[in-house]
Amino acid sequence: MNVEVVVFVLLTQLIGVAWGGYDYSHCTNYAEYNTLANLMKNDTCMQADSVFKQLTAINIQDGGHGGCRIHLINLLADHVGRHASTPVNCHCQGWNRLQEYHTGPVDGITNLKDHCLAYSGEYRDMYNQFFKSQYSNNHYMACRTHHSVWSALRSITTSPYGHSSCQKDIIFRLKYAFEHLTDDCICKDIYSHCTNYAEYNTLANLMKNDTCMQADSVFKLLTTMTLKEGSGECRIHIINLLADHFGRHASTPNSCHCQGANKLQQYHLGSADGITTLKDNCLINSAEYKDMYNQYFVSPDSNNHHMACRTHHSVWSALRSITTNGIGNNSCQKDIIFHLKYAFEHFTDHCLCTDAHTHVNGHQGHDNDKCHHYDSFNKLQQLAETDGCLSANSVWHYLDDLQVNAPECRRRIQKHLNDKYATSQDASHCTCNERRNLINHEIHRMDNGSFFDCRYRTSGTYSDIEADLFSNILAKGCQNHDYLWPKLEGVHNHCSWHNRHNYCGEWIDCTRDLIVRAAIQYPTDDSDSCVCSKITSSTLPATLTSSTKAPTSAMTSPSSTPTTATKAPTSAATTPTPTPTTPPPASATSVKVTQSSTSGMSPQRTTPTIKFACNKLAVVEDIARSLKATHPDSSYCNPSAGGSDDAYVLSTCNLASPMTWKKGANVMADCESSTQLIPTYTPISTFDGDSYTPLGAQSGIFLGCDNNGIKIAIQKCNGLPEIVHIGNGAFIDNSRNYYVVV
Repeated sequence: MNVEVVVFVLLTQLIGVAWGGYDYSHCTNYAEYNTLANLMKNDTCMQADSVFKQLTAINIQDGGHGGCRIHLINLLADHVGRHASTPVNCHCQGWNRLQEYHTGPVDGITNLKDHCLAYSGEYRDMYNQFFKSQYSNNHYMACRTHHSVWSALRSITTSPYGHSSCQKDIIFRLKYAFEHLTDDCICKDIYSHCTNYAEYNTLANLMKNDTCMQADSVFKLLTTMTLKEGSGECRIHIINLLADHFGRHASTPNSCHCQGANKLQQYHLGSADGITTLKDNCLINSAEYKDMYNQYFVSPDSNNHHMACRTHHSVWSALRSITTNGIGNNSCQKDIIFHLKYAFEHFTDHCLCTDAHTHVNGHQGHDNDKCHHYDSFNKLQQLAETDGCLSANSVWHYLDDLQVNAPECRRRIQKHLNDKYATSQDASHCTCNERRNLINHEIHRMDNGSFFDCRYRTSGTYSDIEADLFSNILAKGCQNHDYLWPKLEGVHNHCSWHNRHNYCGEWIDCTRDLIVRAAIQYPTDDSDSCVCSKITSSTLPATLTSSTKAPTSAMTSPSSTPTTATKAPTSAATTPTPTPTTPPPASATSVKVTQSSTSGMSPQRTTPTIKFACNKLAVVEDIARSLKATHPDSSYCNPSAGGSDDAYVLSTCNLASPMTWKKGANVMADCESSTQLIPTYTPISTFDGDSYTPLGAQSGIFLGCDNNGIKIAIQKCNGLPEIVHIGNGAFIDNSRNYYVVV
């Protein structure tokens, strides 16, 4: 046993002694325990009364001694912190009255009120927050989220007194009090609707995959989002999030090169997108507005040491500092955004910011580079180059993103995909299945738009798409993206009016109308009820089967030199380099590991399916050289939610998008069997049910079974690749929650 393992085992034993030798692995058998522990992975606006109800249920199921209850309270108190309170995104509505303490028995325990009030100041403090007494003060809201509860509960003694304790008493009594209160409390996330807007998702994605997006694109996206939403809440929220993420002193990175407009703009005095000007008012009353105005617009105080052509990075903090207080239908923040969007749209010398390593040669190169600047364009192009699989309804938000930012790029990639699939006679190599029940539903009805004209007054394929993917999807079933491109090319525009010579005076873009409606309904891949994946053979033992199509030139052959994770991602799919000690890579294949006739093997044991493998050299090199892995398909990794960055697994293993990951064999079950059939350097992960939910999940590369757990290689959010031991803790720290990715 190496030193690493010895130290880990000793630490595990010491921790076990510190906790009185108590084993918490059985706690995950209780649904309430898992629900509350999940708050560390996916935080919600759960009400405090739900906490007391679920803690009581855990205690009763756990035999009354409270080990799981105490353990969970300690975990969550550490996670949320001592001074946690209701987050700004959570809005609670309901009772704020103090409760009556029930003096009779509750769920089999007698009351300890008098004893605990006398001997526990922490109990007395929480009692006075919720229950009526001569010391009560109701500046604490009874209707609140769970966040402030954990630290308060941990501070209350758990020392036994009879068959109860002060902590147990306050939990059981509050659960009883809230159950007998008629005025319910409801806490909701007031910003959850923002993800319905493609513009919001595009900007939020900068926190996951930062780009050289120009500042003028920011003003355009924020304006479009505000017009769609109306209230401006999502605009203000995303500005605050990005200002926190990039910081107060952010500027154009050295890796970005901007070329184009550097002249100050003319402030348009007329209305811009339906809002009246507030320039004079804001220049007088908002120094922050005045500072940003002088950076972009012509005025006696202007100084042009700020480049008008720059990336988005410096914009967020400046925008957040400008007041959002409403003046009519406007505010100073809204005014500067709308008028800058208008100014840049009417400026002929366009700004273009690209990665400094990208070379632009001539007009055609300029156009290509502009489109490749957008992740959505690259994603769709990669589908064509690799014959990738993606559900048709997952395409909409990529098209909408391009329609908002670069309509010419949307038209170009749409034509490219139609040219590839419209006349193809090849058999489909993708299979599409439901991950949620399909339901017939109408396509989104916006207040504006031209649904009726496009659906009923044109002879094109608008109505076919609406029926096949929305109103009659139950009969049609899930469709791969190749179905959509010929259909989209068949959508006809509608003429809204004709002049006296019977020529069309104004055409309505029905393709755009369709994309906008569909993207509101399907703003992300995960919102799609269908998922598509490569057809693979799972019946050939330990052999590789090629897909039905030969890979195109976009596929890169294995290299004798291991690629590092810091290389800029391209649209090409790279196959990991196989080594003698690494299972063979299986792009678009499935490998079934079969048992030999060794007598020690149990004939009843289910053979785990292994579809993917990782490049041993790349895994080890990234750790040895401390190389942070990146990947264009990686999920947003939130450090406060815990878990790991799946970019490391994607860059070293031959995996597809995380949206396609499925739960395979349980890793710990294989470790505990007499025959361990899961190879090292296999991608594994935690799962939410049968699905991979990135936020808070931990994916990694399996390195072997270890005493009381497993050893894996991971990259934490904002961290570097490392080797960690997973024992019998909670969720991502529990080896029994890890499964093979298939």
